[in-house]
Amino acid sequence: MDYAPSWVKNDRRRFKRVISCTGKELWNLSSFCKANMDADKTAFAALCSHLKAKDRDRTVIGFQVQNEPGILGSDRDYGPEAQAIFDKPVPSKFVNAMKKAGKGQIYDIWQGAGGKIPGRGLKCSVGRAGSS
Repeated sequence: MDYAPSWVKNDRRRFKRVISCTGKELWNLSSFCKANMDADKTAFAALCSHLKAKDRDRTVIGFQVQNEPGILGSDRDYGPEAQAIFDKPVPSKFVNAMKKAGKGQIYDIWQGAGGKIPGRGLKCSVGRAGSS
């Protein structure tokens, strides 16, 4: 977010931020906001076009897109777009594969997150702003 242009930072209505479990808007841009994704895609495509046009000697052989998706102040995005996806059932194919595996690093992570199955999502344990 620190590197986002000011026109993105200043347009909170269009470029949505992560919402914490308590309903607080955080500094991070939400990865579930379509406008954020579209702006990233446009910028990435422009960078690729620029490299193609300017690097005629093909000195650039690759570049690393690095994303640090951590969110300071929340375990995940609780905004409406993120919550809608989070509330969807876990794909049966994934649950069946986890149950069949019964062990391993991914299985352990799944179990550590509550072993979510279709129809049962993890909810905010702190509570929403304004709720009692």
